[in-house]
Amino acid sequence: MKPIFVEFPIKTTLEDIWEHTQNPVHHVRWDLRFSNIDYKERENEDDPVRFSYVTRLGFGLKIEGVGVSKGVKEGRYSALQFSTDDWKSLIVEGEGSWVYLPHQEGILFRTVYDYHPRYGVMGRVIDSLMFRPLMRWATAWSFDRLRLWLEKGILPELSFILWMISIISKTALGFVWIWEGLVPKILFPSPEEIEMVNRTGLAWWEASSFIPFLGVWEILLGLALIAGVFPRLTAGVSLVLLLFFSLVVPWVEPELLYNPFGAITKNAGLIACSIVVLLIQKWIPSAKRCNLKLRGRANAS
Repeated sequence: MKPIFVEFPIKTTLEDIWEHTQNPVHHVRWDLRFSNIDYKERENEDDPVRFSYVTRLGFGLKIEGVGVSKGVKEGRYSALQFSTDDWKSLIVEGEGSWVYLPHQEGILFRTVYDYHPRYGVMGRVIDSLMFRPLMRWATAWSFDRLRLWLEKGILPELSFILWMISIISKTALGFVWIWEGLVPKILFPSPEEIEMVNRTGLAWWEASSFIPFLGVWEILLGLALIAGVFPRLTAGVSLVLLLFFSLVVPWVEPELLYNPFGAITKNAGLIACSIVVLLIQKWIPSAKRCNLKLRGRANAS
């Protein structure tokens, strides 16, 4: 298995990023992988830090583990080892490092870490197909969450709320587009809709075959929105189409303005969702902004 590698340039100082990553109170606020980190007291300042950690899974479930960390600010790195006996964790033990490299924009923050999965062959299969990609995504997403905090002053709790708002808005939009494309246009074509399309002249060819064609594209748009593929572009396309169906189509079919299931009443909320997705994308964490490809000879340490 390849180790997990994530790096991202952050416009900040070494002092600020060191405080936000080495202080456990700050660390758990931006790192999605941990819910609590408790440092044990040290006899000497130069001794490695022993700590315990908790990751809450929801529904009252949690994973507990322990670790040891050694950081050298002047050397711009910290290394750690971690392990857990909790049967709910796929990870038995692992090790990794954080590196803080000088960069033209501030600090290039990098991590490389690896771990050993439990449960034998089954555990390795689950790790390869699901868990390791999830951990890679969670690490990158958390790095960008930290960047938003240090660069733009967006608190981690707020960026999480904005991210959830974006997810809900994109899912709502995607579901409606999939439904509108699949049910009334492909599975159960409506004679009224075919007649309306004929009257408005929107079809490029015979309406009975154009409507299923339009339905396929609506389904693809919905899937792209839910999957988060080019969110600003897909939200922009959604907004343009919704405005067209809400403003231009009623110009040709005025009865849609007072129909309780017409374009205005049905599309107003979806237009709001499209605008929300467009406006907040640069303020929410995204794993896609990080580099996830291991280069050179970087190894977990």
